Amino acid sequence: MRNDIVQKSEAFIRQLFDEKLTDDFRFHDLAHTESVVKYTAEIGNKKEVSEEGLEILLVAAWFHDSGYTERYAGHEFASCRIAKNFLEEHQYPESKINNVIDCIEATQPDYVPQNELQEILKDADLNNLGLDSFYDLSIKLRHEWDVLCDTRYSDLEWLENNFIFLSNHKYYTKQARKMFKEGKKENLKKMKTLIKMAKENIVKEKTPIEGSKATQMMFKTSLRNHIDLTGIADNKANMMLSINALIITIAMPLLASNLKENKFLLIPTLILLLTCILSVIFATLATRPGKMLGNINFESLKKGNSNIFFFGNFYEMSLDKYRDAVDIVIKDETIMEKSIVNDLYFLGRALGTKYSQLRACYLIFMVGMTATVIAFMISFLYSN
Repeated sequence: MRNDIVQKSEAFIRQLFDEKLTDDFRFHDLAHTESVVKYTAEIGNKKEVSEEGLEILLVAAWFHDSGYTERYAGHEFASCRIAKNFLEEHQYPESKINNVIDCIEATQPDYVPQNELQEILKDADLNNLGLDSFYDLSIKLRHEWDVLCDTRYSDLEWLENNFIFLSNHKYYTKQARKMFKEGKKENLKKMKTLIKMAKENIVKEKTPIEGSKATQMMFKTSLRNHIDLTGIADNKANMMLSINALIITIAMPLLASNLKENKFLLIPTLILLLTCILSVIFATLATRPGKMLGNINFESLKKGNSNIFFFGNFYEMSLDKYRDAVDIVIKDETIMEKSIVNDLYFLGRALGTKYSQLRACYLIFMVGMTATVIAFMISFLYSN
């Protein structure tokens, strides 16, 4: 075995990782690569792999994660290219280079190994599944996905994904199965316990709306009733607008044309006109849309003081800004519930104002019409 190529590969990777890997690579760091190299050699020796085969495996093990220095997704292909360029510079035989690349490609998650060397490296790459440090390493991997891939999971989702992966995974070599079997079993038990605890915590942490179907039903019913009452109020206001508009456009001209000959009709006519004008004003106020900002304040949103789902709060926002605001709400149950409460509160306030104005409109119309009829009766009696 050419120990020099393995040593040169190690030196190259150590320098490459030191220069290009950031602190956010907490799982796929140099320690992980060293671990893969260690277990590659151990499994390879137990399987009595030839010196040439072991050399290819160790070179591939050192380079298998080098692509992370360039990109996260599809790093295996970048690793193959980096390894190929390095080995060609050191005049490594082409046939061996191809074998190294094949082994690196085998570390892809869905790749099924085609030969013994690929099986060994793939098993060594996932040695963490059978180690006592599995959970701690998974936390480091979660940090990478969160920061470098913008992929976020809740605590329960992360634990369940780990449990599913552990349950479905199988080592290809009997040597790896023997080495990591018991560790995997213990890690599965630990995941089950942690999942159970996470679910219990979720139940304890559930807020009143999320945890009570009766509360959810009450909110839904209240919101629906508010919307229905708003429609009824608008219909009543429109009816008053129509009636008073007809009186002003039809009755008032007829009365006005007879005022010269019948001056005793002046006071009843003025009472009727004033009643119609005041009724129209209050009916219009009841149907008039409220003032809208059109652009929500993010700080107010985070405190749960605004509702991003009401169009009046976002119609002047850009699409990107609106998406950011929605993300803030849907990722926090507390803010979401405050939005529901805010929606109910402001609907109620608007509805209260609307019905107050509508009540004033009907009262004015009732009193004014009564006063108009009385005034007409007194005027006719006085004129006679």
